[in-house]
Amino acid sequence: MGPVRTKQIVRGWLFPRTLLRVALCLPSVALNHGCLFIGYDDIAASDASEDAGTENDGGVTDDASDIRSNDASDARPNDASDVRPNDASDVRSNDAAFDAASDGSALDASDDPRDAAEEGGALDAEIDGSAEGGTDGSTDSGAPPCTGSACTPRCDLTGTFALKLTVPSTWASNGQLSGGSGNFVFRMRLRATQVGNAVSIQLRECGEVVPAFHATLVNEDCLFTYPNSLFDTEVLPSASATMTLGDSTPSSPLSLPPVAMEMGVNLADPLNDPWPATPAGLSTSVRVDAEGDGNPAVTAVYLNTGGYVYPRTSATLGAQRAQQTYIAVRRIFSMTGMLTSCDGSQGSVTLSKLDSRILGCRHADGSLCSASESNHLDMYQPKYQFSAATYVMSRVTDNASCSAVRAVP
Repeated sequence: MGPVRTKQIVRGWLFPRTLLRVALCLPSVALNHGCLFIGYDDIAASDASEDAGTENDGGVTDDASDIRSNDASDARPNDASDVRPNDASDVRSNDAAFDAASDGSALDASDDPRDAAEEGGALDAEIDGSAEGGTDGSTDSGAPPCTGSACTPRCDLTGTFALKLTVPSTWASNGQLSGGSGNFVFRMRLRATQVGNAVSIQLRECGEVVPAFHATLVNEDCLFTYPNSLFDTEVLPSASATMTLGDSTPSSPLSLPPVAMEMGVNLADPLNDPWPATPAGLSTSVRVDAEGDGNPAVTAVYLNTGGYVYPRTSATLGAQRAQQTYIAVRRIFSMTGMLTSCDGSQGSVTLSKLDSRILGCRHADGSLCSASESNHLDMYQPKYQFSAATYVMSRVTDNASCSAVRAVP
């Protein structure tokens, strides 16, 4: 059985044999008259003529206009929206069926320019656009920004990071110590929660490296360190602040306003309170025995190996040497940088203050220093100047310990 002829389908559905006449009522804008009457006999005659043409030339009628009475526009409403409820396929209830049987010549394209609009033109675009999410080109708010074929990921800094500050320093000679230079290295654990472009952080000290200094008169090098146990027990206070992002994508700017870190001291306003000029000026009410060992502030240990010796507690040659010192410290720093990825950032650091006071010491034999001996160590501390400091922030596991933070390069 050959393919069902479109006209036969149309005739079976739209022109049943019981009807002798069909009235197509069209808008008067399209036709000068209100209704076009097509008799059943007219359709049958046209069909027979087409059948004859099909037998002679392979299914091509002599004139497509035989199918559409006089003009395709006579059988087509003025506006596709008058007939089409949802889809372009509904528009041509009578006309499209006849088109399928025609030879596809200029009748479809030139006799009625509305064909183009209905078959992929503005009307279809309007319908397709509304079916596919609108025509305004909007995208999902959570989609990454794209440039050309490259899309940039959106970052969420919520999590835990290892923060490393590297701070070059210099100091001048002070009569007991030679002038010198060296790097401070501060390591902190940073826990972050991001909301929009604001990142709330909590900072905790995890380690510190202090540069060595040289005693001029006795030609000795000295170095004190903070033991890892001071940080691993997490007895030091944390500090809170808010970082700001320019955007949540790699290469976006990041800034951290000044934040104060304290060891062995608890000032009422650590960002703004003045620092005392002498140990006595730091009242006992703000001193904190961080380790709970009965000594003021935090304990730093002097090295006596690797070319370093315990420092003398006075300017005399026979002075006792100090093995430990009890020290209170305040540091204030800020950062400006950029996201290098969703897992890290780097940039510059401004260390605006590094204040310290030595509140006591202990001799190598275990005895406590006198006030004058500890004051001697405090008076001849290097007075540091800082420049060109940098930071690196790297994501670590959420449960990272201070030991794991110190292991990050």
